[in-house]
Amino acid sequence: MLKRLTWLIMLAFLLLAAVTVTLAQADRPVVTLVTYGSLGDVYFNDLLFAGLSRAALEHDFELRTVCSGMERPCDEVGTTRPPTEESSQQAYQALFEAAATSDVVVLMEFTLLFALPDLTVQFPDVTFVHLMNLPLELPTVVNGVIPGHEPAYLAGVLAALTTTQTSLPQINADKVVGVIGRVEQPFVDAYLYGFLQGACAVDPEITVLHAYEQSPYSTAEVGQTLAQPMLDAGADVIFAATTSESSAGIIDLAEDQGAFAIALDTYQDHLAPGSVLTSYTKQIDDLVYDLVTRVLAGEVLGGQTVAYSMSDGAWDNSDMIFTRHLLPDEVMTAYAEAEEGIIQGMTQVVDASMLPPDVYGLLKADFSCATVGAINEALGADA
Repeated sequence: MLKRLTWLIMLAFLLLAAVTVTLAQADRPVVTLVTYGSLGDVYFNDLLFAGLSRAALEHDFELRTVCSGMERPCDEVGTTRPPTEESSQQAYQALFEAAATSDVVVLMEFTLLFALPDLTVQFPDVTFVHLMNLPLELPTVVNGVIPGHEPAYLAGVLAALTTTQTSLPQINADKVVGVIGRVEQPFVDAYLYGFLQGACAVDPEITVLHAYEQSPYSTAEVGQTLAQPMLDAGADVIFAATTSESSAGIIDLAEDQGAFAIALDTYQDHLAPGSVLTSYTKQIDDLVYDLVTRVLAGEVLGGQTVAYSMSDGAWDNSDMIFTRHLLPDEVMTAYAEAEEGIIQGMTQVVDASMLPPDVYGLLKADFSCATVGAINEALGADA
């Protein structure tokens, strides 16, 4: 996956001149990527740009990029400023200008969501491709979502299988694992509850600790502050279901204290070789390529939510080149069977963000394996 990401990023920047044309060629469709932060982040901005660059070469449209919330040009790498009232206003202005000059606007940023209802009215002929797992019911907004409950389930399976391998120096005698999410919201709980389901499917007696950042913005220190109590309580595997900044801190702490981390969204195994069990990578470049290609081909997707699952290839996990040799064959076999069960549709993982309010309340009252059984029972009764 690291080679794939590196190749995509290199290709995208090499092709920037090829896919960007002058205003004199305005008869071609214009697609604008609006990001919060710079290109060169080796994260979602670069993946989105790579997917759009590939689509532009194959389908002949002009690709533009607008980076909001920055104090430097879009192609200069650097740390993005924390959100402020001023930067939010700048983000809105950037999105407004993009909508005024584009046929399709692509965005993946929480701080810009407030602007979409107004902009869809002002620019009814523009299609907005919105790529957060927070679908908006707006007639010209296409919601592209990659739910996280399935890879989180596999992370739980792997964590539960690993925490019993006491011959490894990273593993203690306690069957305790942990998961850290960004904010306490249903779409984040989809990751946390997916992890809980996977761990409990392996061992109903396992203890699964959980925490949320609930911070205005993520930092390595925030991640470490939440991970340290879990390690102190006996957790030896922590799933960092959060941002790249926080995840990096969790990974550093796991390496420093002799534990394992599991990463999300992008390849991070190389950050601490041997301490990151695996990374679950979101194929956001393929998603944006597919959606923009379909919109420009005339498919009417406005007002719809298009979901991509593991069976669609929306998620991948690393080859575990630094950790595969640490785990017995029976562990990897059980893990592979769990993965195949999801891809083939034999294992149905519950998406917490889709639970009825009364059933969702069970999860919020008690984050444990007993609750997994209670929720399954409640859903069976509802069916």
